[in-house]
Amino acid sequence: MGAKNKVKKKPERSSDWLRRFAGLCWARPRAVVLACVGAAAGVGLTVTVPLVTRQLVDRVIDAHGAARESAVPWLVLLVGLAAAQFGASWVRRWWAGHVQWGVERDLRTLLHRAIQRIDGRRLDEVRSGDVLSRAVNDVTVVKDLTGMLPLLAQNFLTMLLALGVMLALSPLLACITLLAVPPMVILARRSKNRIYPADKAVQERTGDASEAVEGNITGVRVVKGFAQEQAETDRYSGLARRLYAARVYRRFLAARYAGLLGELVPGTARFGSVLLGGWLVLRGSVTLGTFVAFTSYHNNLLGPVRMLSGMVGQAQEARSGLVRIFELADAEPEVTEADGARPLPDGPLAVEFAGVRFAHEPGGAPALDGLDLAIAPGETVALVGASGSGKSTAAALLPRLYDPDEGAVRLTAGGAAPMDLRELTLDSLRASIGMVFEESLLFSESVRDNIRFGRPDAGDAEVEAAARAAAADGFVRALPDGYGTVLGEQGMTLSGGQRQRIALARALLVDPRLLILDDATSAVDPKVEAEIHATLRDRLEGRTVLLIAHRTSTLHLADRIAVLEGGRLLDIGTHEELTARSARYRELVHGELADDGPESAEVPVEVPAPREEASGAAAEPDAAEESVVPAREPGVDEERARAADPDFTLRRMVRPYRLRLLGIALLLMADTALLMLAPRLVSLAVDLGMRKHSVTALVAVSFGLLATTLANWVVFAGEIKAIARTGEQVLYELRMKMFAHLQRLGLDYFERESGGKAVTRMVNDIAAIGDFLQNALLDSAVSVMLFLGVLALMFSLDVWLSLAVLVVLPVLAGACWWYARISKRQYDKVRTQLGRVNSGFQETINGVRATQAFGRQRVSAARFAGLAEQQRTLQMRSQWYLTWFFSAVEFLSDTTTALILGVGAWRVASGTASTGTVVAFLLYVGLVFGPIRNASQMLDSYQRARVALGRCRELLRERPSLTEPQRPAALPLFGAGGRMRGEVVLRDLHYAYAGGEKRALDGVSARIGAGETVAVVGETGAGKSTLLKLVARMYLPTSGSVEVDSVDLRRLDGVAYRRRIGLVPQEAHLFGATVREAIAYGRPDASEAEVRAAAAEVGADRMITGLDGGFGHRLAERGRNLSAGQRQLIALARARLVRPDLLLLDEATAALDLATEAAVGRAVDAVSESPTTIVIAHRLTTAARADRILVMDGGRLVEEGRHADLVDAGGVYADLWSAYEDGVVPA
Repeated sequence: MGAKNKVKKKPERSSDWLRRFAGLCWARPRAVVLACVGAAAGVGLTVTVPLVTRQLVDRVIDAHGAARESAVPWLVLLVGLAAAQFGASWVRRWWAGHVQWGVERDLRTLLHRAIQRIDGRRLDEVRSGDVLSRAVNDVTVVKDLTGMLPLLAQNFLTMLLALGVMLALSPLLACITLLAVPPMVILARRSKNRIYPADKAVQERTGDASEAVEGNITGVRVVKGFAQEQAETDRYSGLARRLYAARVYRRFLAARYAGLLGELVPGTARFGSVLLGGWLVLRGSVTLGTFVAFTSYHNNLLGPVRMLSGMVGQAQEARSGLVRIFELADAEPEVTEADGARPLPDGPLAVEFAGVRFAHEPGGAPALDGLDLAIAPGETVALVGASGSGKSTAAALLPRLYDPDEGAVRLTAGGAAPMDLRELTLDSLRASIGMVFEESLLFSESVRDNIRFGRPDAGDAEVEAAARAAAADGFVRALPDGYGTVLGEQGMTLSGGQRQRIALARALLVDPRLLILDDATSAVDPKVEAEIHATLRDRLEGRTVLLIAHRTSTLHLADRIAVLEGGRLLDIGTHEELTARSARYRELVHGELADDGPESAEVPVEVPAPREEASGAAAEPDAAEESVVPAREPGVDEERARAADPDFTLRRMVRPYRLRLLGIALLLMADTALLMLAPRLVSLAVDLGMRKHSVTALVAVSFGLLATTLANWVVFAGEIKAIARTGEQVLYELRMKMFAHLQRLGLDYFERESGGKAVTRMVNDIAAIGDFLQNALLDSAVSVMLFLGVLALMFSLDVWLSLAVLVVLPVLAGACWWYARISKRQYDKVRTQLGRVNSGFQETINGVRATQAFGRQRVSAARFAGLAEQQRTLQMRSQWYLTWFFSAVEFLSDTTTALILGVGAWRVASGTASTGTVVAFLLYVGLVFGPIRNASQMLDSYQRARVALGRCRELLRERPSLTEPQRPAALPLFGAGGRMRGEVVLRDLHYAYAGGEKRALDGVSARIGAGETVAVVGETGAGKSTLLKLVARMYLPTSGSVEVDSVDLRRLDGVAYRRRIGLVPQEAHLFGATVREAIAYGRPDASEAEVRAAAAEVGADRMITGLDGGFGHRLAERGRNLSAGQRQLIALARARLVRPDLLLLDEATAALDLATEAAVGRAVDAVSESPTTIVIAHRLTTAARADRILVMDGGRLVEEGRHADLVDAGGVYADLWSAYEDGVVPA
């Protein structure tokens, strides 16, 4: 299980969650008051009806001769009460909907605001999957409870008022009912203490599973590059098993207490009421009408009691969800605005770092250790240093993404005195800064909106001017919709260089007084970089600029260059001055090592501060949680669960469980029969005991009622447990089936589909299906059987009374058809909007740094609030239809009661029916209409499950774009070690992306010899990364072929082939709890010695041993508590560990300084086993070290040869080299 998010928050009393929840509800007082008025009116009307029934029984049905009154006035009164109940129900449901959907919206926006406040330290600890789980699962649980609160209050008040009336009618008889209260209170308290920890465990484990899905999707290139699909599936299976155990245990607990609270205790009280009430009737102490009223009241109490018992578990689940929500919402950021903070004055800015110390974890090793640096107004200063020397940390302090632990960062504006950043308002500070991060995260909006992210009011001409300055205008206009083209999640539909140019344009558009460029052109080719620099020189005029760079070409933009080492300023000066006097500068920038001895390969690399030990990592399971939930295995066929199933249907999935489902069906039928038997036994007690004055019959029937209660309790507990176990097995199998299928899908699927959609399917949709299978389906089955069984019993008792019920059924059926039809259409709209809300929330998590740096928290919050409000509006439209429908159902139910009493009075008067039969019909009406009254939850659950099943089916029917051969050829292995030679031949290679207007590769032919190192260079968008993905068999060619050792890759099994290659993608995504696990990702069984050897072979061992804990250093999610350069070193070691026959490096050293890159190169060269290596590089010093260079342009191979030959030839490569100004080829 992942480590829990550590939240720095204010201590709260355990009851605070309830107080705050009440505050959320009371935020709309009108709705709360009106919902309560409707509920209170409903209570009064519900309690009044049995009193009217009592009068009608005593004065009409059970009266004789002249004492018998006319039934008409009483029936008119009942119909009037039904109409009033319709109005009360309408008011309660409609205004309760306002509260329910308003609270849901408010909780989502509360969490969104909390995410916006998270500062750098806290953000390093956040697990995005867990946060998303809180925003989705926990909010849904709380929303469901909120919607039930007015009904809960109505039922509670009904119980109190009914008990009061019962005490007034017969104190002795009422005491029997009151005797059930103490055991119910004790059981409710015990269940709260047992169920809450179980609910918390379920929610935590759901967050762990969500995080695993999200991490797998964001790191899909690494997963597929190392052929770890099976290992990832095994890892997810472990998490899914733990979730299964927690969910089954929680359901078992709920079944135990629901059976006691909802069946045994109230059923025993009913037995006592019938026995004592019948005896009192026989003695003449109460009338038969009073007994019927008592029976009605007791029957009215059973529904609320069952509901309250069921909601004990739901309330605990909601409590756990609220605690988790408030825990995140209450997180106290370290970066706050001081009281009396002042706006930053106008004028050019000077920057001063004065004795700045900063550690990413208090008490840990410092990332900055007494940094002193001054930047004059309008000056451009560049920072250089090894990976982890504190460059990016220093830059992040300027917009106050962090605050220093010691010392101060000051700005001086115009002629004003220097001001500590903590004395300034955050808005004015961040409005003055434009920042390009080392990882260029974009948003799933249009290119135009991404560029004007920091200035939403910018016109199109300004946007295009900023794009031209960033050399982005050309490729943007070539996109399908130009500046209106909507980008995929995080902008991943663009290349790394294209994303960087959009991010640069975004920073330039805000016209900042202080511009921060953190390796802003590392993924851009030299020619485009030269174009950017040409325009930047004019843009930087009069502007204070802080550059972080490894390329000499970028450093030439600087007036001065500061060399950082160990978080301190080592030297500062111009490029020429530092080149002349600083050996360390020459190492970093020119790749010159101090000597050629073996020690020179180990360039000192500063380490970052340690982070929270288990942050974002798969730490050991929480011991307290494990003690709460006993281990339990799902016991399903794993092979079947993981198998591809393009013809997936729920029916096919549950087929192996048909015997168990048959057993559940038998239990349901027994439950239904027992429910139907109870009213019949009460009618027999009236007819055989009270009317015939037979104590023996009364006692026998009463004990029969007790036996029915005991049997119903046993059957109910058994069916709930059976449904829980079977339902959770089906859900486990569905989780595994979908996750395993995600592993089979090609890279193209993840590039066109957002990760948010996949997470929603794996979390929300499966939860919706589970809710339907385990709750709504059970209730629906019981309701259908109960409905049909009761109708059959009614007809067997009295045809005319049954016809009175049937009169209403066509109207009811028509109303049901109308509501089902219109709610389906409306729910589809709601579900689509919910997907947008969830995707928007996930994007907020991913883009929070950019949002903060550009001061866009309010705009982002307003945009998300708009999405949430649209969701609420759609839900209220659904609520409108629901309110009319279910209020009408209640009216029909109450009207049917009046009809039964009217027809019953006539039938009893004519001697063709007994009073007991009429009483039975009155009780049966509740059984017929009760489930329909509660069908809103069932129908909503069905609609959610219907849409969810469709989305799951859509995913499982997605065909992998990479088709595997039916009979794959054997891998071409040679020698005693069984290794590929690694000869790669490209034969007339063509490739076009789906929907692309032109080919990414257009007739590329080349041969790469075994053991050869070949660099692939070219302008951004030339097809370099596409070529690498084809060689890695992540794509298959549109035409032509890729051959390895004379075997077409189409003929090879993709997973087996990728196990023989090592891949380092552009984004160094790390998996694992520790550095050791991250390196061993491709070979989890590797020994400690092998892991350390792999790190040494790429020159990463010294950097790693300098970390807190060394190889045991805990990693945050995706390794983001390391610098980009450190992640790349670990990614190189990860690739080296698998001992690849073919090594593919996609800008694998772009974030490294030249000294470290040279050390890596020397370490690799010193290894005897040198695999065939294909390197994509924009840093041409990297390409120059290769045996041969392939030059791409517009998807074609235009030149190839050695570095010196290509430079002398004066072609495309020579132009690139002339634009590249690092100037020295490492030895």
